[in-house]
Amino acid sequence: MRIFLLVALATISLSISCTKISSTDIGSGLIPPVDNVNTFDTSLTVVTNTQTNTYDPVVYKSDDHIVGVLNDPIFGTTSAAAFFQLKPTSYPYTLPIASAYRVADSAVLVLNYRGAYGDTTASAPLQQWEVVELTQTLKGDTAYRVSVNPSVGAVIGTATVDTRKFKDSVKNRFETSANQVRIKLNASFAQRLIKTYDATNAYLSDSAFNNNFKGFGLRPVSGSAGNTLVRVNFLDQDTKLALYFHKDSSGVRTDTSANFFRFSIFTGEVSASANRIVRNYTGSELATVINTTANAQKVYAQTSPGTFINVTIPALQTLSNRIIHRAELLAYQDDPDNDPLAEKLTPPRYLLLARYDSVFKGLSNVPNDYEITQAGPNIESFGGYLFYQNIAGFTKASAAYNFNISRYVQGIVSRKDTSYALRLYAPSNDSIKYRLPYPNNNVSITQYLTPAMTNRMAEGRVRLAGGAHPNTRIRMRLRIIFSRL
Repeated sequence: MRIFLLVALATISLSISCTKISSTDIGSGLIPPVDNVNTFDTSLTVVTNTQTNTYDPVVYKSDDHIVGVLNDPIFGTTSAAAFFQLKPTSYPYTLPIASAYRVADSAVLVLNYRGAYGDTTASAPLQQWEVVELTQTLKGDTAYRVSVNPSVGAVIGTATVDTRKFKDSVKNRFETSANQVRIKLNASFAQRLIKTYDATNAYLSDSAFNNNFKGFGLRPVSGSAGNTLVRVNFLDQDTKLALYFHKDSSGVRTDTSANFFRFSIFTGEVSASANRIVRNYTGSELATVINTTANAQKVYAQTSPGTFINVTIPALQTLSNRIIHRAELLAYQDDPDNDPLAEKLTPPRYLLLARYDSVFKGLSNVPNDYEITQAGPNIESFGGYLFYQNIAGFTKASAAYNFNISRYVQGIVSRKDTSYALRLYAPSNDSIKYRLPYPNNNVSITQYLTPAMTNRMAEGRVRLAGGAHPNTRIRMRLRIIFSRL
């Protein structure tokens, strides 16, 4: 079905290319020079404001999960916790060494470290994390949204987290590895899994094990310092629960042995996972302007789950008919010199410009310009990827984004297509309703936006100059290069 759909899209796209208005086929390198005789340049005012994005994204088991805390004076606090199950590799499960002689040494939670977002410098404040035991059963066949808040019980381990040490190599007789988060768990927990469960039939089956131990929660301690979100992955073989024990027979001790529990992907024994991400804007700069409707001087884009920017262009619907050579929405970072965390809490690597479709109450693509072919979305020509530009008056280069909406504007001025209210946002694990370009715009599909093509979950924030910004160099605007008919 997917192959058929891509072929159909390619066929329709080819047919459209024969009927496009030729003036919109000019690439950016072939735009005629502005001479104010034949070709003109103008900018239209845009109205912008920042809104809370109520979309609740999903984190899938194969995705990196994030744990940690951000304390950002501009965007507020972020707290992220992960919940997951690590299980025996088979059932009924038995540990080597007879229980009467088996002595528990320790239990260590080991997670594969994939990277971090935020402050990882030597001066970064250390975070306090805790491991808690789930008291609520999570479902292995369910992908949970980031608002999930499973119930938890006792703390079974704590750690002071220094992200700079996660890349250090671990070498012992059981493994040689790097990029690990290692947290030693309480001795009572180790005793329970290494000794007690043998006598309670907890290892008889997957359901028996789930009834006795529902899984882990890993979260920052409430009020913890820190400005780093850590990415971990559960499917990697470096993620495991390591159980260390030895044999003691008549006072004679043997060498330590180790067994590992892992994240299961086997049918009927699938491990569950969830990622809770909480944004709190209380006391932040953003809190003073969010969810207002006035044209703002500054607007704020925060990667999902976060914020979005409303963008309307009032004069567009009444613009007279003309040949549009280029219509480009320009967005620049507001005063990078006045954001002390800008180099550590970096901007989203990708922003998407879309429109809100009031019919199905979701996001849809900007008509005619955002296209999907066999090669995927035309991000390179449509725009949205982060780049940096030197702006007069600033010491640091400004983060910038631009969007080519030439065909959309041409449709408005030539065919009197609707001028929509647009949204600028930083998606991750999201989707939009994609409609084919005119004249096939009655055909639509759902386009999924994965972290690989957009942003990693919760990574990225940027304060942009809005439509009412006093600095005309960085003010968000729609620039149009055109010729009169």
